[in-house]
Amino acid sequence: MIKNKFILLALSGSFLLSGCVSTPYPQRQTYALHVAMPNPSHHHASDDKIAVMNIGVLPQFASSSFVYRTSVMHFTRDYYNIFFNPPAEQINQIVVDYLRHSKLFGYVGGIGNNIATHYMLSGEVTKLYADYRNSKRPYGVTAIHFILTRSGKRPTVMLDQTYQARVPLVRKDSASLVRAWNRGLAQVLGRLKHKLYGIISD
Repeated sequence: MIKNKFILLALSGSFLLSGCVSTPYPQRQTYALHVAMPNPSHHHASDDKIAVMNIGVLPQFASSSFVYRTSVMHFTRDYYNIFFNPPAEQINQIVVDYLRHSKLFGYVGGIGNNIATHYMLSGEVTKLYADYRNSKRPYGVTAIHFILTRSGKRPTVMLDQTYQARVPLVRKDSASLVRAWNRGLAQVLGRLKHKLYGIISD
């Protein structure tokens, strides 16, 4: 009898172990941001040079994990849907590439620029999350605060402004969220481009 109980317990344990081992874990999905580049201007609006300094990201949105807002005060991270590399690195390069393609300036330098420039552009991403407070109307939210400084003996702040975009998701999934962020970034950079054109054309 004792032997039979031992065999039964052993078999039950083996079934439990096999069940644990065979349970699949969710695979991490990685995504990269991508913004369509603007059509270049027919001519340079200015031959001035600009350096894009560091575009930072607020700590709460700086990790590779996607961030979801589910209530006024509650945010959560998704550790299975992540950025391929930190969002600050991606957005910094996107801003540089966008300005280069816009042809507003004769030269656009990125991080590590060692050429004297007429302008310096810095920024900080203040919002980068999925707004799931209304499950039937999810949005991808993006906001960047830009500061443009005119170089010289007395540097002058020419722009100090935040541009924000809220783009509805086609579906409530990660791929749709990334596409919404991409569209939002394009809107933000389009407004920045328009403002920069007005500044350097004066």
